[in-house]
Amino acid sequence: GKIEAVLGFKEGAKCIVYRGIHAPESGTIKSIKKGAMLKDSTLEIEAGKRKFETVVSNIMVVGA
Repeated sequence: GKIEAVLGFKEGAKCIVYRGIHAPESGTIKSIKKGAMLKDSTLEIEAGKRKFETVVSNIMVVGA
């Protein structure tokens, strides 16, 4: 297998939450809030009619 594409953390990307209380939900990244030196960046995820926030380290981008 070859790497076909590199998917980044950007608004509108499809993602799966694989850690934390929202695992194993999937949704679309709606906004990205940059973190500071000691605080992780957070993402607002929209899953159907629901919205929730999680840290970047809890998700994996699966589509553009």
